[in-house]
Amino acid sequence: MKTGAVCLVAFLVVDGAAFGQPPSPKPAFEVASVRPSPPKSAPSVRGLEINPDRVHIGPMVLINLIAVAYGVENYQVQGPAWLTEVSGITLFDIDATLPLGTSRPAALEMLQNLLAERFLLKVEIGSTEVDALTLTVAKDGLKLPRREANGRAAEPAKDYKGSPLFQIGAARMAMSAEGAHVESFQIDGLIEYFKIRFLPTPVLDETGLTGQYDIKLDFPTPDLTGLRAGDSAEGGQRVMDAVSMVLAKQGLRLDRRKRRIKSIIVNNVEKNPTAN
Repeated sequence: MKTGAVCLVAFLVVDGAAFGQPPSPKPAFEVASVRPSPPKSAPSVRGLEINPDRVHIGPMVLINLIAVAYGVENYQVQGPAWLTEVSGITLFDIDATLPLGTSRPAALEMLQNLLAERFLLKVEIGSTEVDALTLTVAKDGLKLPRREANGRAAEPAKDYKGSPLFQIGAARMAMSAEGAHVESFQIDGLIEYFKIRFLPTPVLDETGLTGQYDIKLDFPTPDLTGLRAGDSAEGGQRVMDAVSMVLAKQGLRLDRRKRRIKSIIVNNVEKNPTAN
């Protein structure tokens, strides 16, 4: 009898949770505005900008908004052909308020739900095989110097040659006729640079390094002789060789490999959002 009573109570609890309670609300911004960006706006490369109680995304094309929301690159988003069209694209700005102290993962989930609500976005998670570049530690070991803590000293606005440094993700870069100077405290900074340099080829971090390092590297201007002559293979190899020589001195390797990566498959999406 006692066992039967326990079972009955358990059934009632489960039954109440399943049928008597409304589903938990999806995480959402408190207030959100989605608008086409002003004419002649330049696309943003900053991604999601979170202040204490506000978030800004944009100006971005729709495929980029989807990629940011799901933490992937644009090439990992598969959907209708118009998502990647170059002509007639619209940039969007998203401004929203959110609870104080909202974490980045929570804000991204809110962005996913906002896109589902305003653009009727429906996706599924899949995978696809790609030709990628992989960054790994060389067999003879890493030679990058560890970062020395320098308190709260401000980072310089220019590199050692006097060229202005600009921030892209975890990297700070300076461009000149001689090439690119890249600075970062994380391997992510190198990945950011390679993503720009080898676009649209995927670049994957397979180093397993999570510490902080004093990364200050100079990459020469690519020798594009082969590309000008119509031989993309030769031109591409010259670029790889130049980069590999710099990395080898730091105990790193950049190789071409086939990899299976996450993809976001868009099953439904509208070109324009519903009204604010």
